[in-house]
Amino acid sequence: KDHQRVQDFSGLLKSSMHRVHDSLASTKDKLEVLRKANVIDAGAKGFVTFLEGFLHFLETGARVEDLPHARPVIELSAEAHHHDEIEAEEDLTYRFCTEGYISGEKIDLELIRQDLDHLGDSLIVAGGAQLARVHIHTDRPDKVFQILRNHGAIKEQKADDMHRQYQMVHNRKAEIALVVDSSCDLPSEFLDQYQIYEVPVLLNFGDVQYFDGLTLQTEEFFQMLKTEKAFPKTSQPSSLTFEKLFDHLTSHYTSVISISLSSALSGTYNSTRIAAQKFKGAHISTVDTLEAAAGLGLLVLNAAKDIEKGLSHDQVVENIHKNRKKTHTFVTAKNLKYFVKGGRVSAAKGIVGKLLNLKPIIGVNAEGKAYFRAKAFSYAQQDEVILREIEKLHKTKGIQNLAIVHGMDEAHAQSLAHRLYNRIGIHPDYIDVITPTLGAHGGPGSMDIAVITKEA
Repeated sequence: KDHQRVQDFSGLLKSSMHRVHDSLASTKDKLEVLRKANVIDAGAKGFVTFLEGFLHFLETGARVEDLPHARPVIELSAEAHHHDEIEAEEDLTYRFCTEGYISGEKIDLELIRQDLDHLGDSLIVAGGAQLARVHIHTDRPDKVFQILRNHGAIKEQKADDMHRQYQMVHNRKAEIALVVDSSCDLPSEFLDQYQIYEVPVLLNFGDVQYFDGLTLQTEEFFQMLKTEKAFPKTSQPSSLTFEKLFDHLTSHYTSVISISLSSALSGTYNSTRIAAQKFKGAHISTVDTLEAAAGLGLLVLNAAKDIEKGLSHDQVVENIHKNRKKTHTFVTAKNLKYFVKGGRVSAAKGIVGKLLNLKPIIGVNAEGKAYFRAKAFSYAQQDEVILREIEKLHKTKGIQNLAIVHGMDEAHAQSLAHRLYNRIGIHPDYIDVITPTLGAHGGPGSMDIAVITKEA
């Protein structure tokens, strides 16, 4: 009976394939960009290929044990797929090609359409009551997944930056590509101005994986810190993620410089190094900055400016290393709670710190490791210690760059910037919200002030 059922299903699927191919051919008329390029939808083509493979399996009776034993690895990467069919930036009404899969009970596809319709175009919602797939072009992938969480459990997510992909192929500003990971605290306007390619660090709340700063922004992240039972865990992008990006970049740029979070704090640099080794004939430099957050952001900003000035690849890399030796960071937190939860501080030290009302000031040493730079016992004292330290650096070495990033506390950041200007006469290069990856360790209200001095 089981054999007969398989034959019946196989025959039904086989007889339906002509309709499937007709539907695939018609996808070129669904979107304006597909009509212009006279190409079919790549996602639909992939689904048809899957059906053809499944039909082949049913007809040939291939045994499972004949297949590779390893479980397939699903790589979730914001750089996984490139939309080369886009002919002009004007076609990009929205920036991110966003896809997600959710599972649940009694999923209402029409309600999902209604909830997402205002966020973009090219919206497709398909599936059934237990599993649904969503595709949308949007400027806010984070809002898309925030809504999808209300409809089911998120199983997969993807967000491709079509704008940056178009620039790579058609509108490059320089011949050196600059790559960073999302632990780099640099405002999006600078990423856009200098066409910097950002690979997201992965954030996991239980079984759900998000892309740092892309499918999960800081404000929503801090809300989840309060409501989710599981404490978030971070993991570096895989070497395969960087390998895919380097493959595209080396096809369009003369060289690539990849600037990473401190190897003492994350394995991201190692992922870039492994990926770069696959490209024997390409000019790719991977740089371990031994920095994080605002300090990393300032190093990247200076490298981007060097590229814009026309400096050579090797000169840019050399300057990154020179500036690293002149970088000083001051990280503050309301308390040690999130450092303890994240494993950066022992529970015993956390208890002592709470009893003493300790307000830590954390820095990054020459080996790229976090350390207690100073301590205070009130918020006012904490700020004053940092102000004095930066004022001292300015008097002895001069301040070249200054940046402030904060854990959703704009007022405090602006206050510090104003007080610093009154003391040293320098405005920050930027004030920005801290990334979720690093906000997980400091928590809401955390602050990172970084400076690069003129002299080492």
